[in-house]
Amino acid sequence: MVFLPDTYIKHMWAATFVLLVVWALAYLISAFFRGKSARPSTVGGTGRGGMLDSGAAPVVEKHPVHWRASDASKKAETLFLMLFAASTITSFGYGATRATAALAWTFLVLSIIQIAASFFTRHFAAHVGLGVLSFPFIIAIFALAFRTGFPDHD
Repeated sequence: MVFLPDTYIKHMWAATFVLLVVWALAYLISAFFRGKSARPSTVGGTGRGGMLDSGAAPVVEKHPVHWRASDASKKAETLFLMLFAASTITSFGYGATRATAALAWTFLVLSIIQIAASFFTRHFAAHVGLGVLSFPFIIAIFALAFRTGFPDHD
């Protein structure tokens, strides 16, 4: 088992940390837009002359950006957990190589593009296309963690 003395595993954990920071920023942006209203609305109707009925209560609508920011935050969380799991498995497997470190950084870049796409567009093909591009990288990292079988800890 090779844990932190390996230089490449440090590079993988650095990529994981950067994705953690991206997730934190996405979560803060999502929290900022939660409860913000583009325009207030009311429950109930208006009476004569545009006045509110006595039973009408003001309701705050979600800001239009909230839904995109929330989606980006959830996607950032999922992608972080995937890279965290891959880094952990690699740490306890046979250790990282230059290839696994490069795959982790490539996954990080694709993840940031995927999170930005979630925030800026709602197009289905963008999400599926970026997922199809990024998920093989994480699967390759998992596969390379046990490239020669399971380590003997005797």
